[in-house]
Formats: sequence, C-alpha cells, structure tokens
Amino acid sequence: MEVPIVESLPYCKELWFLISDTVCRCEKQLVEDEIKKETKLLKEGLLFFKPYTEVSLQNIPKNDPSPRMYELISKLAPLLNLDAMITWDLVCNFIKYEYRNCAETFASQLIDFTSMKVLIDDIWEFYYSERMTLIKCLKLMVEYKDEDKGHRYQKEFAKFFDDVLFGTLLDSIRKQIEMLKTINPPLRSQLCTEEYLYRLYNSSLIEMRELLHILTVIIHDIHIADTEFMKFYESIGGEPRRLASTKSHEDKKAIARKIQEIQYSQVALLIVALDIRKHFNMEDWIHSVRNSMQETFEQKCIRDNFPQDSPLFLSWMLANYAIDPENIDTLNRFKHFGIKAIKLNVFHYLQDLMNSEMICEKTHYAEVVRSSVYNLLTLACAFINEDKLNDENENELNYIFNAVAATIQFPETAMRFWKEHDDGLWLIYKFAVEQFPYEFEPLTNIAIGLASASELSAEKIAIELDNLPSLTLEVPRQRDYSKPFKPYEQECVIHRNSYAILEDCPCENIRILSSGFEVVIFRQRASYWHALHHKIEQLFSQAGGGITGCNKMNKNLPEHVSQGLKLLKTLAKHIEIWNRENMVIPTELSFEIINRFSYPVLPEEKMYIYKIVAACISISSELVLEYPEEILSRMRAGVYPRFNNRYQKTLDFAEAVSFDGGIIASWLSAIETIAHSYPILNAYLDILSKYLIRKYNEEALYTIEIPGMVFLLQGVLPKLDFWYFDSDAERTDLWLKSMFCLHRALESSLPKEDIRNELQLVVAYSLLYLEPRHALLKLIRTGERTLHNKMMAETDWIRGKGFKAIKSVQLALSVVNRLLIFRKSLGLEIGERSPLEAALYSSPRVPNGLLIVPTIVNYLYVWFSPPLQAMAVRLLKKFAEGSSMSLLVCMGMDGTAIRETFASRRGLMSPTCVADVKVAILELVAVCLEKQPGLTEALFNIVHPAECKRIFPRSVEEFFTEGCRQFLVKYLNRIYERDDIVSDKLYNSTMALLRAMWYHRNEILVNFFRKRENFWTHLFAPLFREILPGAKGYSHLLDIITLELFKSTTLEDDFTMNLKKLLDKSKDYWKKLAMYILDDVHIVKQKPCEKRDINIIDSLYETNLESWYNFIVTLTDERIAMNYPINVSQAQLITQRSLESLLERIKQSYDVSSRKITMLLASLSLRCITSWKQMCVDDSRIFKCGLTQLMQEISQAYCTFGKSLRQTLISLLLGCVQCVKSTLREDISSLEYLLSHSCTIAACELEELKEAAIQLERRKQDHLVKQKEIDCKIDTIDSVTTQKNAEERNAETVRGIRESLPATLAVCMVTQVLRSYIERNITKCQRKSSCVQFRQMIPELMTCIGVTLQKYSYLRFSTAALNLLNLIIRSPYALHPINENDIAKLWLSLIPPIDIGNSMLDSLYDDCPNGQWRCQDWWPLYTLGLEFLIGLVTREMPNVYIKSITMFLHSHEYQLMVASTLLRHTADLLAADLVQSLVALIYIIATQPYVWNSIQPNVCETLIKCMYLAYDNTVNLLLRPRILKFIIDGISVESAEELESCDKRLPSGELKLLVNKLIIINTTCALSFVHFSPRLNTLVDTIYTQDFCYTPMAEMNFGPPHMSMSSGPRLTYGTIISSTQLFTQALHYRSQPISSSSVSLSKQTDKTDSAKKEWEHAAPEDRRMHSSKDLRRIIHAASGSTSRSSSNVGSEFLAYVSGLDVTVPLLSSPRLVRRPYDPLICENTILSRATALTSGRHVTKGISNNDSPVVAKYQKFSDPWFESMDENNTRFALEINLVLILYQALEGVRSPRIALRDRQLIARETVTELGVFFDFLEHRGTPDDWQVKGSLINSDAKSIRTIQQTVDFNQTILPARLKEIQGTIFKENVHTTGKYAININNIQFLPLMGKLFKTVVESLDLTQYR
Repeated sequence: MEVPIVESLPYCKELWFLISDTVCRCEKQLVEDEIKKETKLLKEGLLFFKPYTEVSLQNIPKNDPSPRMYELISKLAPLLNLDAMITWDLVCNFIKYEYRNCAETFASQLIDFTSMKVLIDDIWEFYYSERMTLIKCLKLMVEYKDEDKGHRYQKEFAKFFDDVLFGTLLDSIRKQIEMLKTINPPLRSQLCTEEYLYRLYNSSLIEMRELLHILTVIIHDIHIADTEFMKFYESIGGEPRRLASTKSHEDKKAIARKIQEIQYSQVALLIVALDIRKHFNMEDWIHSVRNSMQETFEQKCIRDNFPQDSPLFLSWMLANYAIDPENIDTLNRFKHFGIKAIKLNVFHYLQDLMNSEMICEKTHYAEVVRSSVYNLLTLACAFINEDKLNDENENELNYIFNAVAATIQFPETAMRFWKEHDDGLWLIYKFAVEQFPYEFEPLTNIAIGLASASELSAEKIAIELDNLPSLTLEVPRQRDYSKPFKPYEQECVIHRNSYAILEDCPCENIRILSSGFEVVIFRQRASYWHALHHKIEQLFSQAGGGITGCNKMNKNLPEHVSQGLKLLKTLAKHIEIWNRENMVIPTELSFEIINRFSYPVLPEEKMYIYKIVAACISISSELVLEYPEEILSRMRAGVYPRFNNRYQKTLDFAEAVSFDGGIIASWLSAIETIAHSYPILNAYLDILSKYLIRKYNEEALYTIEIPGMVFLLQGVLPKLDFWYFDSDAERTDLWLKSMFCLHRALESSLPKEDIRNELQLVVAYSLLYLEPRHALLKLIRTGERTLHNKMMAETDWIRGKGFKAIKSVQLALSVVNRLLIFRKSLGLEIGERSPLEAALYSSPRVPNGLLIVPTIVNYLYVWFSPPLQAMAVRLLKKFAEGSSMSLLVCMGMDGTAIRETFASRRGLMSPTCVADVKVAILELVAVCLEKQPGLTEALFNIVHPAECKRIFPRSVEEFFTEGCRQFLVKYLNRIYERDDIVSDKLYNSTMALLRAMWYHRNEILVNFFRKRENFWTHLFAPLFREILPGAKGYSHLLDIITLELFKSTTLEDDFTMNLKKLLDKSKDYWKKLAMYILDDVHIVKQKPCEKRDINIIDSLYETNLESWYNFIVTLTDERIAMNYPINVSQAQLITQRSLESLLERIKQSYDVSSRKITMLLASLSLRCITSWKQMCVDDSRIFKCGLTQLMQEISQAYCTFGKSLRQTLISLLLGCVQCVKSTLREDISSLEYLLSHSCTIAACELEELKEAAIQLERRKQDHLVKQKEIDCKIDTIDSVTTQKNAEERNAETVRGIRESLPATLAVCMVTQVLRSYIERNITKCQRKSSCVQFRQMIPELMTCIGVTLQKYSYLRFSTAALNLLNLIIRSPYALHPINENDIAKLWLSLIPPIDIGNSMLDSLYDDCPNGQWRCQDWWPLYTLGLEFLIGLVTREMPNVYIKSITMFLHSHEYQLMVASTLLRHTADLLAADLVQSLVALIYIIATQPYVWNSIQPNVCETLIKCMYLAYDNTVNLLLRPRILKFIIDGISVESAEELESCDKRLPSGELKLLVNKLIIINTTCALSFVHFSPRLNTLVDTIYTQDFCYTPMAEMNFGPPHMSMSSGPRLTYGTIISSTQLFTQALHYRSQPISSSSVSLSKQTDKTDSAKKEWEHAAPEDRRMHSSKDLRRIIHAASGSTSRSSSNVGSEFLAYVSGLDVTVPLLSSPRLVRRPYDPLICENTILSRATALTSGRHVTKGISNNDSPVVAKYQKFSDPWFESMDENNTRFALEINLVLILYQALEGVRSPRIALRDRQLIARETVTELGVFFDFLEHRGTPDDWQVKGSLINSDAKSIRTIQQTVDFNQTILPARLKEIQGTIFKENVHTTGKYAININNIQFLPLMGKLFKTVVESLDLTQYR
C-alpha cells in the first residue's frame, strides 16, 4: 500500500519543534517562513478544524488509494466531528509522522475491525495532541513576543503579530472558548463510547484553560473594548458541559482540579481585565462598563454568587473607588461588593490562587496574573482602615496577610515590594511588624514569602527581622516600671534570653485584657529571633509535662513555632544562618526539638509535635552541605534509620539485617501515609541526597548513607506507587528525589579503593536481586504515552512540573545503565543474569512479558525531553553491549519500524532531532556492528547478496537507500564541503561508526563505502585543512586508515593517492597532524582564557595518541613501508616530539591517571627507535643529552610504574643507547652516569623478581601438596586432570616469563652500557671506575641468579643475567667483583635441573611437556656458565679465584664429560656452542700452568678425554654433509632421487654457522693437543725422551673415523689425517671457479648413479621413519641471544626489546626446525662420506694477492659444501692440524713404546694420506703472507664477522679462542716479545710445513723398520 500524499493540514508538532527552541535550534529564516506558512492555522486555532458534514465525506475517493482507506475515514470523521477532507489529511500526517510501522502493516490493520479500532484510537490521540500543540504554539508566541523575555525567535514572533493583530486573535480565541463550552458528543458515530466521551471532556477542559491563559496575556497587552465587555464576560464564563460521568475517585479529583484551574484562570482573566494600573483611560472605560454590567454584577452579588466570584466583586469595587475616591455616593454604591467579597473570604481565595501551580510557574502568564493581583492588593490597602485590621471581630480581614505573603513570594513581586518602601503593601507589612509578637503569624507569613522570593530578598528580610522597630507584648498590668523589663528571661531555660526593655522605653497601651494583663507596644529595637527563641522554650516547658500538661498548652503556640521554624528553613536556603548571631539559638533549639520530641508513637493530643519536628528536619536538610559534621553530631540515635550492627556483610546490609527505621519510618507509616502528606519523608530524602553529594566521611557513610539508602530501597520505593497523595506534585517530587538518591549512590567515577564502593554494592544488589527492582521496573515502564498525557495536561511546556516526571524516568534509565556496569562487582559472569536483567531482556513474544525494551525504544518519541531520548538510546547501547540475547528480538519491531525510529523519523535524518540524541544513536549503531548483527542489518537494511539473488531482482545497493546508510552518505558530503566539520558534534560519533565498520569488518558495508567514488577523498579531507585543537574525530579517522592499510589486500587508488598526499614531504600536512597529536597539554602553555577541563583534554590526548601509535606501527611494517616510506625529517620530528612528551609525563609520575598516556608515548618512541634506528637521530649529541635526562627521570620514578610500563621504558632506553652508542663511547662521564642509573633500575627489578621467584616456589609447593592429597583420594588420574595440570603449568610458565621480562631488560641495559664502557677502555686507556650502584647491584644479581636459574619460567632472565655476569667478570671495575660464596652457589645452580634428570643428555629424546625443562634449554645456560669460568681463568689475577675454578671442575667433572659427547647425539647449534665453550675452557686452563697444576690429575685426564671426544665428533660431522643437511635444514630423504636433490641443495645459513663452529672446535682441540705435545726440537733431537705426562698419543688407526656410540675417547691418526685432508680440499675447491667445460653430463650421471647405489646400500628394511613428532625443538628468538657469533653488540638484546613472545610457532618452515637427531641414525640411513663430494679433482693453480680473509663475493666456487667453510677458519685449522699430525708422526716414529713395524706403518701411511696436501701445494703455491684471522658467519648467511688473533705474549703459540678487538697496534721488540724480531713477511707457512714433512720422513732410516 502506498502512503497517501499529505495535503494542506500542517504538522503542529514540527511547528513546535521549530519555534520553541527547546528541542532543536533552527535558522531564524526557517522559523519565520514556517510561521508565515501556518498563519491561517495560528489565527483560526481550533476553528481551523471544521466540523463533520456528510457533504465533506462525498469528496473522499472510495477506491483511491484503497476502499479500506475510505472506510477508515468514514468511521473516523464522525467520531472526531471533523471535516472528512481534514480527516484525510490528518490520517496522512499520522502515517507520515507518527505511525511506527510500515505501510504494509497499516494496510493489514484496516482489514480487521478490532485492529482498526486500535488504529482509530491512535489517530484520535494524535488529533487531540495536534490541537493542544497548536494552542501551545500560539501561547508560546504570545508570551515571548516582547524583547525583555529573551527568546531566540522573539523578533519572528513580533513580525507575526504585526500581521495578525491582537484584536483579531482575541476574537478568534473567544469564539474557540465558546465552541468548547458548547461541545456535543458525536452522535453519528458507532465508535463513540463512555471512554471516548470522558477523554473528549478532559481534552476540552485543558484546551479551555490554555485558551483562557492566552486570552489573559492578550488582555494584558490590549484592553478589550468597553462595548465588547458584556460579550467577553459571557464568553469566558462557565465551563464545557460534562459529557460523561467520572469513573473513580481519582478521576473525580482530577476533573475537579481541572475545573478549579479553569475557575482560577477565569478569575485571573477578570482581575487582569479590571486592573486599572495596566491600561489607559480606565475612568471612561469603567463608567462605560458600569452602565452595561452593573445590573449583572448586582444580580450576581445578591443571589448567584460563589467563592470564585469574590475577586471579581473586590476588583469591581476597588476599580470604581479608584476612579472616584472622594465621591461618597460611589463608595456607598459599591461598598456591598466589597462586603460580599469579604464574606466570601476573598483574601483566602486570592491566597489559594497565588499558591496554585499554574501561577507559581515561571511563565509570562503567571507574571501577568501576579502583577495584577499585587495591584489589586495594593489598591485594597489604600481603602482598608487600620482599625478594621486591629479589630478582633474582623477575622475575614486577617486573611489579607496570607494573601500578601502568597503574592510577594515571587522574585518580581518581592523586588517591587522592596522598591515601594512605605507605599503599597508596606501598610500591611508595618501593621504586622507592630503587632509582633503578640500577633505572631502575620509577620512570620509575610517574612516567609519574602524569604522565598530570591536570595537578595532573603538578605533584606533577615536584616529587617533583626532590627524590628517595636515589640507588642501581653504583659501584667502590675509590674515594676522602674526596672528594665525582661519578658523572655523567666521561661528561657535551655538557652539564656536576656533581652530587656528599658524602663524609659516609649510604649503604648493597645488593649486591656480581662485577666489582669494588657497588650502594650514598646517602641524599642528588637529581634524576631528572640521572640522565636521564647516561643520554642515555652513549647519545651508546656509540652514537656507529658499528656497531663497538654490542656494548659496555648493552642496557637505549636503553630507559631512551626511557622517560625519554617521561616528559619526558608532563610537557611539562601543565607548563612549560623553566621548571624541571633539566628544561632533557634537553629540549635531545632535540633533539641528533634531529639526531645521524637516519640515512636504520638498520641492524638500530641500530634502537633509532628509538624514542628518536620520543620526542624527541614532546617537540618538545608544545613547539611555546609555543616555535615554538626548535623551528624547533633543527631539522636533513634531518629534516623540505622543499623544496630555496623560491622556486617554487604549482603546483610542490602537485606536489612539488624535494621531499625527510626522515627522517620515510624511516623511515615503511622502518620504521613494516613494524612496523605509527606513532609518528613521529603526532608529526610533531602538530607540523604545532600550527604550523598557531600561524601563527608566514613561515619556519615555508615550512619546516614547506607541506612538511608536501605530505608529508601526497602521502605519507600516498593510502596511509593501505592500511597495516596493530596497533591500529585508531591508524588512526583518524591519519585524524583528517590531516583536522584539512587543515581547519586551509583556514581560511576569512584576510585576502586573508595569506601563508598560498599554503598554501591548494597544498592546494586538490592536493585538487581531484591524487591526494590519491581518499583524501578515500574517506573521505567511508565511509557511514552503516559508521559505524553502528563505533558498534555501541563500548563508550561518549557519548564513545568511535568518535566520532573520525565526526569524521574530519565534517572531510572540511568540507574539501570549503571547497574549493568556494577554487575561485575557482584561476581556476575557474562552469561549469568540477575532477576532484574531477566525482566529487562524479556522478549515481547513471552506471555506476560514486561516489554521493557519496546518501552525504552518508544521513549524516543517523547519529544518534550531530548535528554530522556538520549538516555534511552544509551541504555539500549548498554543492552546491546552486555546482553547475550538479540536486541532485535527484545524490541519486537520489524526492520522498517526500526529504521523509521532510529534513522528517519525520530533519529539521524530528522531535522528536529537534537545533536545529543543523534550522537547516542550513532554510538548505539557502532556497538551493534560488533554485538548485534540482526539489529545492524535492520538499521542499514542490509540484504546479503545470496538472499538478494534468490528473492529480489535488484542489486544489493538499492536496499541501502534507507536507514543509517543514507545519513552516512550525506554526512560524508558535508565532511568534504564544510571546512569546520571537525567541530561539529556529530563528526566524532560518525567517524566512530565508520571505524566500527572497519574494525569489526562488516564486509558488505565496508565494500559499499570504500568503493564509492571519492569516498576516501571525502574522508581524508579534514587532514588537508587546518587542524582544529581540541576537536574530536581525528583518532577515528586515523584508525580507519590504519585498518584499511592492515586488513585490505588491494587498496583503492583513491586511498593510495590521499595517503601519499598526506605523507608528501613537500607539504606540511604530516607535520601539522603529528604536532597536533603529540603536543601535550602539559608542555604547551595555554592562555588563561583557553583553559579547559584537564581531564577532558587528557582523555582526548590519550585517544589521539593511541590511534597515532597504531597508525605508526602499521606504517612502519615492512610490507607497507616499502610503498609508503617515511622521510628522515618526518621520522626525526615524530621521535623528538614523542620523547619530549614522554619526558614531561614521566616528570609528573605522581599523576596515576596519566599512566596510559605515558605507556603510549613510551611505546610510540620505542616503535620509532626500533623501526627507523639511526634515521631517528638528527644530532647525536643532543640525542645523548636527552637520553641522559630521560634515564634520570625514569630512574627516579621507576618504582612507581607498573610492570608493562617499566618493560617498555627499559626497552626504549636500550634502543636509544644502541642508536648513539658510538657517541656514548666518546663521553666517559655520560657512560658512567647511564651506568649508575641503569644499575639502580636493575637493582629494583632484581629485588622484585627475587620476591616473585620465591612466591612462585611457594605456589608450586602448595600445589604439590594439594595434588598429593587429591591423588591419595583418587586411584586413577584421568586425561582431564592431566590436561588441567598441564594448563596450570603453562600458565605458571607464562606468568614467570612476564614477571621476569622487566628484570631481563634491565639486566640487558646494564650489559649494553657496561659493554660500551669496556670497549672504550680497551680502545682508549684502562680506567677503573668506582660506580657505587654497580657494586651494589652485583650481590643482588648473584642472589637473583641463584633463585631463578633452576626455574624454567625464568630462562630468559637467567640467560641475560649470565651474559651480564660474564661481562662483569671481564670488566675493569674491581679486582674482586664477586665473592667466592656467591660463585659456589652459582656452581651448584649450574647442575642440570631434576626435570631432565640432572643430565644434559639423558632425556634428550624424551617428550617433555610445555613449561618444563628440556636438555636443549639448559645447554645455553651451561655454556654461559663455562664462559663465566673462562672469565675467572683469564682475569689478570686468576689465582684469586683458583679455589672457585677447581671447585667447578671437580664438582662438574661428570657434566663436562657428558657435554663433550653432545655432538655424537645431536648437531644442534646450541650443543655446538656448549662444546665450543668447553674446549675453549680446557685449552685456556691448559695454557695456564698455575691453574692446570692446581687441578687434581684425574680431573685433568677427564678434560683431556673431553678434548678427544670433541675432536673426533667434529671430524665425523664435517665429513658427513648429508647428515648435517638432514638435521639442520630438515631435508627428508626417502629415495635416491631425494638424496640427489639433497646434494644439490645449497647449505642454509644455519648450516654454514654450524660448519664454522665445528671447524673452530676442531682447531681449538688441535691447539690443545699441540700444546700438550713435546716441542718440535725435542722430537727431532737424536736423543728422544718423553717426560710430558699429558702428551697425547694417537692410536694406530689410519682409516676415516666412524660414528659409534660405544667408542671411547681416543685420538687416531686417521682422524687427524681426515681432518687435514678435509681442510686441504676445502681450501682447494674454494679457489676453483666453475667452468662450463668442467661439469659434464656424464659426471652428473655418474654422481646420480653413485647416489642411487649408495641409497640402495644404505636403506635397510627397518630404517627409521622420520615424522613430525621427531621435530624436538623450535628456534626461539631469545634463546639464541648468547650465540658465539652475534653480528653486533646489540643483536643479542633484540629478543628482549621486541617484546614478550611466549607462544611457540607452528612447525611451518623446515629451515626453522632444529632436530636433536642422533647423527648415528642419520649415518645408518644415508651412509654419507666426505669423498662422495670430491668426485673429479680439477686442481688448477691460482694466485691471489688479496689479503682479505673473505674471498671476493662475485667469485663462484666449485662445491657449495666447501664454500660454506670460511677460508680463514679453514686455513687456520689446516695449519694447526698439520702441526698436530707432524708432532704425532714424529712422536710415533721416535717413540720406543711402539713396535718397529708400527712405526714404519705410521711413516708410510702419513706420507701417503697427506698426498692431497702435497698436491695442493704443488698446484697452488699461494704465498703465506696473511695475518691469522677467524670468521664467524651469521645464521642468516648475510654477513660475516672477522675475528683477529688476540696476542698474548705469555704464550708462544696461537690461542684457539678468538676474540674481537679494535685494531690494537703493538710495538714489538725484544723487551715485549722476549725474542728478537724476525721478518716473517716472506715466510710461507704451508709450503714450509710441506718441506718439513718431506725432510723429516726422508731423513728417517727406513731400514731400521725392517
């Protein structure tokens, strides 16, 4: 069904939206145009709605658009008594603006008669709502047409009344009133029921009241013509005829109240019309009206008169008196009107009129009426005789005091009163003053009125009351006139009242009483408060006598005291009463009244005490904010609610255990609920709310706040809706105060440690679980219709009391919102629901459901209150976040209704929807994108492509024309068009919504927007304009860009173009954005006028910074940085600004709230440093100074930071040190300064880590005890228990890693700085530093190592700590940096853990669970332990630590032996590292005679065996390249073809590294053997003697070594010869370039065939199958940081700087797999030989004069296996092995222990097997003039580091341990070397060795072997 076209009937609500300035702010021109367009409607008013006629129905088409539509009009028009065409337009407006479903649903409702009746009912409500809105629009324009009212559209209103004159409007309104009075029921409608008639009558009453108000304001501005007064009087008189009887007592009271309001309005209108002070020429006008109206008034005065006529009689009399005051005839003629008015109690009626709600409102109408009543009373004062006021018989005139008091209680009337000093109403005031205190009430009531008006008026009346000019007292006639008279002294007992009347005081006798007393007025200055003090003391004395004394009580005394206390309370609201001396005592006595007269049960005769106590409690409620302690201390125990047991559980508080409601609860139930008035409850809620605001102290919390909230929750809220009230306004006030208290108690900004968290838990638990939740739900379910009806009955739509009801509902919604926040505090999980939540999330389809969510959605239609609309949407957002149910189901609405509500009619697209509501809707939609997919589809009208193809023939994008997408498209255009769009309130929320699309990756929406033309151009536009400081939204824009970069595989051209434009270095867009983001408010000084809330600024700064950090992280990603590079200047700007802001934030470390900002700045700086490195540094000296300052500030505040922040800061410092380490080396003072602060930080972390490790050990022990107890109870352990234990173990491991990470980084930082310091000392001069912090840190470090070394979770820390320990022991800082006890503990800790059986090898192939030690994990630590021992041995004075050295060797003898066998079982790089350090240790010990001789012989023999094993293993592995490829590179060999591919495959970087490590181990072992061998001159001497006890003797085995597990430690000739041959071939093949002729197909075929044969030979039936379970070890980034081949000093710290990496990667890359395969298994599988790679020897001579240790990188080599062997390492190894074989051959030949035949075999085999070497010398002949060096290759095979020989003049041979030095130059002479200088430049070592071999062999007498 199509929606009908709207014709001419305007939509009145939209007109109100535009002109009221309460809902939205529109352009003035738009308002003016709308007013002009609706001129006819405004002028005619209700007359615009023509009555129904049959003729009008004929004009309705019967079949266009639908017959059902015609049927609806035909039923509806008679019911409304409305013209059929207007009814048609009304229905069209209803469908367009109010109907909340789609057109199809509307059509379906027309089919069924029942649903049509519901529809007609809704249209009926809409029609009368439109009528009332029309009247309110006109009333608004009439009231605010004057300039002094300050309305935004005042000028537009004035222009309207220039066109539509008041006279025309007056006549129209008069006719409308007449029409309402003569309204008839719709007789022709069958739908007309009693309910309709009742509602019609109610609407007529309200409309008439509002029209009377408009008419009153018009009459105030223009006077009605005298000739029209009769018609005017007849029109406004009376009321609409009653159409239906009342349904209940409440309805009867409501109707009576509305009729009374009409009567008040009529009376006010006549008072304004007869106000002679408001109009000109009133004399003639009165005379004319007198002629026409006198008879009517006379008749009414005589017969037909009512109390409401009395103001008319008084006004008429005084108007006639005023125009002719001297005429006695006039006075006599109209006197009876005044007499009648007095008899009808006119002043009492005027008092009621002035106290009515519509006159007390802050409206122009109320001001008009109040001013006219003031004029009326002023005129009455002019004609009232004082004697009449003083006459006791004239009781009716006494009400004039109350009328005056009621009139001057308003600001404008009070101001007028004070201006008219001695005139006007001052006559009444002065008379009241003169009669005081004899007549107590007149002055008191007038003072209350003046004090209520304003603060200025209260100040003035307080001064007046302190300085009364006279005093009227009842005194005895017989008194002593010669003494001062003290009237109050005798009865004032509690507080002394010494006020005295002097004996010469002028006085005047007013009245003589029959009881021997007289009334005398004393003309002496007095104070009101003395008299009140006296009255209160009288009350104490008379009421304190119990029930028997009540008969003597002055009947007026309680009322006097009550009124006086009310005055005191009113003044306390505006002024400081305790600063005024005379007011202090009455205030003090008010507390005494509460404490003395608070009886639980009041007898009937003592009921007057109730009002007095209520007034006293009200006084205390006004004093709470200023004097909380005084109120608390003066409170008696039984008055207010309290808990008898203060120290009980929170839930006991909530359930009111040991609760006593006190007098408040007793009187509430016994008195107030019966009297239907609740002054004490009101006052107590004021006290409670103000204590909640004040948050005074803990005593107030447990004495007032918690008991008060429990009383409110348990005793008030559940019953509040069932109590009777004399005034609905009081009910509304109580609801509002109750909700305010709940809302205040659930304040969400409390810190976690605040004591009021217990109060919040009490309130939250009560509302989530207990009975008070029903009252809260009932208030929430008030509903939009109820609030709408309340507002329809209100007189003030700007600030009337109806807004209090709306505010109560708003606060209730906010309370629920906060309850959902506090649910976590009560231990509720995400899936659990409290009873309140179960009720909230009930589906509309559930029977008897509460329909909470639909009710909250409908609050969007409460157009009177945008804050309520916004709060409703925010609560829906909270539901969407936390509810596990679909919010779409809870709403019970179709997609069209949802889009109409949130997007079109009342939401985003509505021009009258305020910005706050739109912001809330956008936030709701953003949450729905993450949590509510169904609601998201409804809001965007998403149709999935598959569904679209199946059902709809249209494209998907056509469905996006509705809903939120339409708003986003239009707003994107606004972003591009408006330069100041960033300052728009909706910009931030809109960008947040777009960000949510990208973040939660809603592909349909993202693709729709990102592929739109110019989408990115529009989105990027704000970045290319001037950046607005303080504006929100930039962060979301950066997030969208970041997400697009990160997640999208293909970027749009539009996006790429704009991003490159942003990064363009020739423009300043990037610079401006970076400075806006990084300029901290704490650094940039703002002008005083620009200061804003610092918390808001910090929040914005934090949000921007977080987005910027994510953006920079993404932009510096390697994949993205290639396409979008950052310029050097840009990088330096970001780094500099980040570090500056970070420094300032760290200086403010006391501010805990800014820690996240500090963390973000530190992370950003760290990212810049690690990504751009040296590019970040502009001037290294400036950077160094900044680093020093940053280190200083961090170290000072370090202990106050959290663990994550500390970790990031240390990483940052570490990165900064690496960036400027070369500059730091030149500045010794900066290095020492950094070292001292680094040690301070490290000491702090070490102490914390030590405690954490101790706690971890305790937890483990406790867990083991519990586990044993469980195991004893359970016989079998199931898989679930095992899995649980594994998870707990993994969690502990991860926890330990995280705990140790800051300490690890701190230790690394000390290591870095210390290394730079040592390197400087090596290159410059040796300098001993006295860093106290460093020396203090070393014991902490040793202690921490002892505690953590055996714990797997602290593996990283232990690695870093041992690294630092190795550096310390080699540093020049102290002679003895570490004591022996600590070293002994370290040796004990280095024994392998019990998890691996205290062995480094036994459990190598066991399956170890995660979180436990493996052998591979322990190897690096043990390696570092060996390195530490090497440091002890190589110190300047090793004898100092000789005891520790021998202790280690003796205690670790077995471990060292096991370590030497590792290469038999695995080719792991870590194992190679361990063996390398082991052989280096043994060699260094062997070359230190003092140390070696200190070791026991059996240990020395063990060390020699270790060298044998290591040497044999290296040769075995180097001869088997296939095995190494199989183990290191993860190559699987299952066939001969795969074996061939294995041979062709190039070695990886790891394999190259391993090969060179094996060569170094081999060389070191050979050096040791050479060291222990006899000197060469000894061997060639004719007399051979062997006196060297550790001389190695090679065994008689000349074959290549075999891999065997059973072979013991031995040295064979075959092993040495194989080693020599291997290195010779390596040197030979490295020098041979590949030529096309050197490789032939036949040779390849031969090699293939050979490989096949070898495979067939090597493939036994039971060969081991290799699977993924054999992949034992994954390379970890940090575990290899101790590698012997680190590429640079800082590389070993990169694992720590990059952050925490706890997870283990999958086995996805074979090159990242280290297999601890037994090489013997591989041998049996492959049977590889070194000779297999030497097929075809093409040795050619090549001479290279290049002195470089690395062959030119452009040279190609003949064999990749030999290419992996570095030339320097290979040559050095060859030299040492040649020397070794020479020594062994000579010793074998010369040794008398060997048989002659064996010696002959040694000589022959040695010469034969070394033929390769001799051939190499013959063909190559390379001069040997290069310096001995070694090269280490990184695992990535991208870089090689050359290590020069360390010259030690105490040694005569080359050391095996190579160390990196910085080109040290030594001056050699006889004094430094111990020998004469020899020129070795021309010596060729290798040819020399060859000649030596031949000479020695040939010189032997071979015949002696025969």
